[in-house]
Amino acid sequence: MKRARIVLPGFTLTLLAVTVACTSGGPPAPEQWSRVYAESFDRVWETALSTLAESGYAVEERDPERGTIRAESGESDAYRRVVLEVFVLRRPESVRVDVQASGGGVSSPTDLRRLARPVLAFLDDLDARLRS
Repeated sequence: MKRARIVLPGFTLTLLAVTVACTSGGPPAPEQWSRVYAESFDRVWETALSTLAESGYAVEERDPERGTIRAESGESDAYRRVVLEVFVLRRPESVRVDVQASGGGVSSPTDLRRLARPVLAFLDDLDARLRS
Protein backbone atom coordinates (compact mmCIF):
# COMPACT_ATOMS: atom_id res chain seq x y z
CA MET A 1 0.00 0.00 0.00
CA LYS A 2 1.43 3.34 -1.03
CA ARG A 3 1.01 6.37 1.22
CA ALA A 4 0.17 9.72 -0.23
CA ARG A 5 2.60 12.48 0.65
CA ILE A 6 1.58 16.08 0.59
CA VAL A 7 4.32 18.68 0.55
CA LEU A 8 3.53 22.18 1.75
CA PRO A 9 6.91 23.95 1.74
CA GLY A 10 5.60 27.39 2.70
CA PHE A 11 3.60 26.00 5.62
CA THR A 12 6.50 23.81 6.74
CA LEU A 13 8.97 26.71 6.74
CA THR A 14 6.53 28.95 8.61
CA LEU A 15 5.85 26.23 11.18
CA LEU A 16 9.59 25.67 11.61
CA ALA A 17 10.23 29.41 12.09
CA VAL A 18 7.44 29.70 14.65
CA THR A 19 8.69 26.62 16.51
CA VAL A 20 12.24 27.97 16.66
CA ALA A 21 11.07 31.40 17.79
CA CYS A 22 8.87 29.97 20.53
CA THR A 23 11.40 27.49 21.87
CA SER A 24 14.62 29.48 21.67
CA GLY A 25 13.50 31.71 24.54
CA GLY A 26 16.90 33.31 24.95
CA PRO A 27 17.44 36.58 26.74
CA PRO A 28 16.71 39.80 24.90
CA ALA A 29 19.31 41.02 22.45
CA PRO A 30 21.84 43.41 24.00
CA GLU A 31 20.39 46.41 22.16
CA GLN A 32 17.20 45.84 24.15
CA TRP A 33 19.25 46.54 27.29
CA SER A 34 19.98 50.08 26.10
CA ARG A 35 18.04 53.27 25.58
CA VAL A 36 18.82 56.63 24.01
CA TYR A 37 17.22 59.80 25.35
CA ALA A 38 17.08 63.33 23.95
CA GLU A 39 17.53 64.70 27.48
CA SER A 40 20.35 66.29 29.44
CA PHE A 41 22.90 64.04 31.11
CA ASP A 42 21.97 65.44 34.53
CA ARG A 43 18.27 64.66 34.11
CA VAL A 44 18.93 61.10 32.94
CA TRP A 45 21.54 60.56 35.68
CA GLU A 46 19.28 61.77 38.50
CA THR A 47 16.28 59.89 37.12
CA ALA A 48 18.30 56.66 36.85
CA LEU A 49 19.42 57.00 40.49
CA SER A 50 15.91 57.69 41.78
CA THR A 51 14.43 54.87 39.67
CA LEU A 52 16.90 52.38 41.14
CA ALA A 53 16.30 53.56 44.70
CA GLU A 54 12.51 53.49 44.36
CA SER A 55 12.71 50.00 42.80
CA GLY A 56 14.44 48.62 45.88
CA TYR A 57 18.05 48.73 44.72
CA ALA A 58 20.85 49.89 46.99
CA VAL A 59 23.20 52.11 45.04
CA GLU A 60 26.66 50.90 46.04
CA GLU A 61 28.79 52.95 43.69
CA ARG A 62 28.19 56.01 41.55
CA ASP A 63 30.60 58.01 39.47
CA PRO A 64 29.00 60.81 37.46
CA GLU A 65 32.30 61.65 35.76
CA ARG A 66 32.47 58.15 34.27
CA GLY A 67 28.68 57.83 34.11
CA THR A 68 28.57 54.56 36.04
CA ILE A 69 26.17 53.31 38.68
CA ARG A 70 26.35 49.94 40.46
CA ALA A 71 23.24 48.90 42.39
CA GLU A 72 22.22 45.69 44.15
CA SER A 73 18.69 44.43 44.64
CA GLY A 74 17.44 44.06 48.19
CA GLU A 75 16.96 40.29 47.89
CA SER A 76 18.23 38.38 50.91
CA ASP A 77 18.53 35.13 48.93
CA ALA A 78 21.90 35.19 47.14
CA TYR A 79 20.47 33.20 44.22
CA ARG A 80 17.78 35.84 43.62
CA ARG A 81 20.04 38.86 44.20
CA VAL A 82 20.66 40.97 41.10
CA VAL A 83 23.35 43.55 40.52
CA LEU A 84 22.72 46.16 37.85
CA GLU A 85 25.55 48.13 36.31
CA VAL A 86 24.15 51.20 34.61
CA PHE A 87 26.23 53.22 32.17
CA VAL A 88 24.92 56.72 31.42
CA LEU A 89 26.88 57.87 28.38
CA ARG A 90 27.00 61.35 26.88
CA ARG A 91 26.43 61.41 23.12
CA PRO A 92 26.06 64.36 20.77
CA GLU A 93 22.52 65.66 21.35
CA SER A 94 21.50 62.58 23.40
CA VAL A 95 22.30 60.38 26.35
CA ARG A 96 22.59 56.60 26.04
CA VAL A 97 21.86 54.26 28.95
CA ASP A 98 23.32 50.74 28.83
CA VAL A 99 22.58 48.17 31.51
CA GLN A 100 24.44 45.00 32.44
CA ALA A 101 23.18 42.52 35.01
CA SER A 102 24.78 39.84 37.12
CA GLY A 103 23.59 37.70 39.94
CA GLY A 104 24.03 34.51 41.85
CA GLY A 105 23.57 31.17 40.19
CA VAL A 106 23.71 32.20 36.54
CA SER A 107 24.55 29.05 34.62
CA SER A 108 21.77 28.48 32.09
CA PRO A 109 19.54 30.32 29.60
CA THR A 110 16.77 30.27 32.23
CA ASP A 111 19.05 32.19 34.58
CA LEU A 112 19.84 34.71 31.84
CA ARG A 113 16.12 35.27 31.28
CA ARG A 114 15.79 35.79 35.04
CA LEU A 115 18.39 38.56 34.82
CA ALA A 116 16.66 40.12 31.80
CA ARG A 117 13.47 40.80 33.77
CA PRO A 118 14.95 43.35 36.22
CA VAL A 119 16.94 45.06 33.45
CA LEU A 120 13.87 45.54 31.30
CA ALA A 121 11.78 46.59 34.32
CA PHE A 122 14.38 49.24 35.20
CA LEU A 123 14.52 50.54 31.62
CA ASP A 124 10.72 50.60 31.33
CA ASP A 125 10.49 52.57 34.60
CA LEU A 126 13.23 54.93 33.43
CA ASP A 127 11.37 55.47 30.13
CA ALA A 128 8.14 56.29 31.94
CA ARG A 129 9.81 58.72 34.36
CA LEU A 130 11.67 60.56 31.61
CA ARG A 131 8.48 60.89 29.56
CA SER A 132 6.62 62.60 32.41
